[in-house]
Parts: sequence; C-alpha cells; structure tokens
Amino acid sequence: MLPPASFDATHAHLAALASAPAATPADQLPRLRRVLEQLLRQECARREAPFADLSQAIGLVAYDRGLTAHLRRRLQNLRLQANLVLHESYPGTPAEAANGFAAVAELLGHLGGRPYTGPRLAGATLEEPASIGPTAETPAASLVWRVRVLHADLATGQLTVELVAPTADQPTGPFAVVLPEAYANLLPLAAALHPLLHLVQPVRQPNGCVLARRVVLEPDYLVNVTTIAECAQATGTVPDWALLNAFLPDETSRPLVVGNLVNLLLDEEVSHAARQQEWAE
Repeated sequence: MLPPASFDATHAHLAALASAPAATPADQLPRLRRVLEQLLRQECARREAPFADLSQAIGLVAYDRGLTAHLRRRLQNLRLQANLVLHESYPGTPAEAANGFAAVAELLGHLGGRPYTGPRLAGATLEEPASIGPTAETPAASLVWRVRVLHADLATGQLTVELVAPTADQPTGPFAVVLPEAYANLLPLAAALHPLLHLVQPVRQPNGCVLARRVVLEPDYLVNVTTIAECAQATGTVPDWALLNAFLPDETSRPLVVGNLVNLLLDEEVSHAARQQEWAE
C-alpha cells in the first residue's frame, strides 16, 4: 500500500480541482493526468517495477490490482484526452473531465487508501463513458481539406486560404483559418512561402472561421542537383535521362567506393559520440 502522505496529497489535489468551478476542461484534464501519473509512478516504485510510460503503467497496475475493464478504459480515456489537450489544442468537454475525475477517485480505493469522499466535479459518476469517436468537437478523422495559403496575418494569427479543389459541400472562395496554439510557429512560414496545407478535421465556427484539429504542411518535391545535371547533354536538355538513370544500376567506381566508406566512418563516429565514447585512433 502507498504511504498515507501520497493519498492525502491526491485527496487534496482532487478537492482543489472540484473547488475550482471556473476551470475549463482544458485546464482540468492535464491536471488530472498529472495526478494519475504521480499515483502510478509511486505504485510502480513501491513494486520496484519500471515506469516506461503512462499507458503501460495503467495496464501494469490494472493487472496487479485486478481493476475492471470499465475502470481501465476510463483511465486510458483520461490519458488520451489529456494528451489531445496538451499536444493538439483540443478544448475537451465537461463530461470527459468528470469521467476522468471519477476514474482517479475510484483508483484511490483500489490502491489501498481510504476512498475519496470530498467534493466532486459536476457529473463525476461511475457510469460507462461514451467511447472516443466522432462528435461535434471531434469530427471524423477522414475529413481533410487541402488548401493554399493566400495571406497570413501575424498580428491576429489568422490565415486566409482557399481550397485547391473544392467540392459541393465546401467553401468555394477564400476563408479564414484559425491555427491552434500548437501550430503558432507555422505562421511566419505561411506568410513567407504561401504553402499548401492539409486541414485535418476542419470545423466551421459560428463566426465563419474554420478551426482544424491538425494542420499538416505539404512539402515541396525536392530535386537532386545530380538529377538536373544528368539532363544536360551536348545537344540540349533531355529530361528522359533522369528517369532512365533512376532505374539503371550504379557502376562501381573508385569515387563511389571511397564516398560510401567515408559516409560509413562518419556514421560510426556520430554513433560513438552519441554514446559518449571516444573514437579510437
């Protein structure tokens, strides 16, 4: 059983969460995740078991303590939803925060401490939560819009874009996109290069803007300088040569062997340096 101080600290954290009604799910879910991680780290240390990641720790403690599949799913849901908040600017929902609160409170009893009897978040019950899937906040993952950036406003953080090939149910003209906070570093690049973007799970907001769950920068197709040089012939430029050379085997030559050997030695030196080993002379 964990020391009483650990349970007292967890009780205090949960009570503080429940006593802050103005907090949003985006604030509550990461805090609940930290409480859960602290509990499981202490439990793994007590069992002298390694803590690799939170998902593995949930499975390990669930097996060791005989947790129900219901509780195990709720703990994993809390981990996933908090990760979305932290890494993808997902706002979360009150129901997700309430279910996560109830799952951590129930876990306390399974770890051998006194059951949590303090204040709870509104709606924090032991009912089976809905599975994570498409909702008004999390639309279908297959929905992706391919857009071209027309303008980037660094002051407001908004992009003006247009769809490359709009369909009947998509905007036909330019529209505004609000980037999630996690993609703030994309703004200067968008302002300078006007690249193509993929908006994953776009949602139209009441103010007419579009908010995407993820934003993927479409890379340019890079062409090797050697590939371009192969096209230059005495009689003119022959692009077909680059295509033919891509399928022909490389001829063994002294420069090719020396180049491969030098590249191999450099790879070995970097590998040894990463392990803080000196290269043998």
